[in-house]
Amino acid sequence: MSKFDLNIEGNSIEQPEKPMIRFGIPVFDKNNVKTGVFVANYLGENIKQKLFDLTDGTVGSIQLINKDSYWLIGPDKAKEWGFIYPGRENYTFKNIFPSEWERITKEKKGHFFTKNGLFSFDTINPKEELRKRFKKEDDTLSGVNTSEIQWIVVCHTSDKMFYFANDENTFVLSITNTLRSPMILISLILASLVFSIISALYMSGNKKIKIMATYDSMTGCLNRATGMQMLENLIQQKKDIIICFIDINGLKEINDMLGHEQGDDLILNSVKIIKENIRENDLLIRLGGDEFLICFVNIDIDRVETTWLRILDKIELVNEEDKPYIISLSHGIAEIKKSDHTMLDEMIKEADIKMYEEKRSIKSADFSVIKKK
Repeated sequence: MSKFDLNIEGNSIEQPEKPMIRFGIPVFDKNNVKTGVFVANYLGENIKQKLFDLTDGTVGSIQLINKDSYWLIGPDKAKEWGFIYPGRENYTFKNIFPSEWERITKEKKGHFFTKNGLFSFDTINPKEELRKRFKKEDDTLSGVNTSEIQWIVVCHTSDKMFYFANDENTFVLSITNTLRSPMILISLILASLVFSIISALYMSGNKKIKIMATYDSMTGCLNRATGMQMLENLIQQKKDIIICFIDINGLKEINDMLGHEQGDDLILNSVKIIKENIRENDLLIRLGGDEFLICFVNIDIDRVETTWLRILDKIELVNEEDKPYIISLSHGIAEIKKSDHTMLDEMIKEADIKMYEEKRSIKSADFSVIKKK
């Protein structure tokens, strides 16, 4: 999780200002090797607006301060982001309220009076708030690096607000009401920040990563790693399984002769046809490139062949459309009964061999998937 700062394009601060928090989570392959980092950007303007909404109609100014006492959200916009803008280095809460800052950093949470007014405050540590929210102590959160991130929410009510009372009772009442408002405000802000910022980023980021780690980004099919794991689970559950190994004929020819855009179109149209003719609970897995695998559960082989014939019928209709290529698929089927002890690799190999036998029978010396003009 990054610091809360301003977005910088090139070497310049983007204008108008775009406050931002970046939430990064590493992505690992099936061998637990790090393959990249997923980064989600959260616009800080949402935080600012939420704070303004919460303080609307209340006494005092709400401020969000970083651990170095610079204003991220403050009473004076010209003094915000002092750690980024040249010339604003001395615009800090600490420089204006030195004794109050010392007490705030020491006590972390609470409220007190000084000659400068009433200060109600709370310190937010994102990692600790995540742990409270998700009640986790496992490796998922141990990788959340927020050691340098700390936010302090301060509600400051000026001393001038306490000098208007005409009598002691009114004065006490005004203080009581003022105290009550910041304390309620702080609890609302905490709940809001934790849920809307940290929780939303964490859950949203993990949801997106789960999708990326489960599905092929181009076709929406299950990717190889996830698909194979699901097949292994079905075998362990002693399910009757039939797999259909599919290869898209002529993809290389289309890529070479018509370009990769048409090649991608061929893949997507082929997948669309397959998806439209299998059941919702059947698994469609992209093994890679032009190879796919359908997993049928609790179905007899005759119905699988009938499904394949429906796919071929649909292909014939689509091939009549005005496209520069034809769709041609080869397939091979293998079956495993729950009483067998056949390994998944053996099933796939058997289906693969049958698929290539069909491919050889389809392809001839003059076979081409590119339509003749």
